[in-house]
Amino acid sequence: MIRRTLNGRQHHIELDERGFQPVLTWAEKYGAFWGANLESLGEFLMHEKSDER
Repeated sequence: MIRRTLNGRQHHIELDERGFQPVLTWAEKYGAFWGANLESLGEFLMHEKSDER
């Protein structure tokens, strides 16, 4: 994913975005899952809080 080369005192760093594809796929899948569930949890907690009043 990351390649680093030295040329004297200069450091050259390159990223190969292909290495990030599995991470992006995982994040998209679970991000949607957790986003929906956290939204539901937030709505539930707001409802519970308003019922306490």
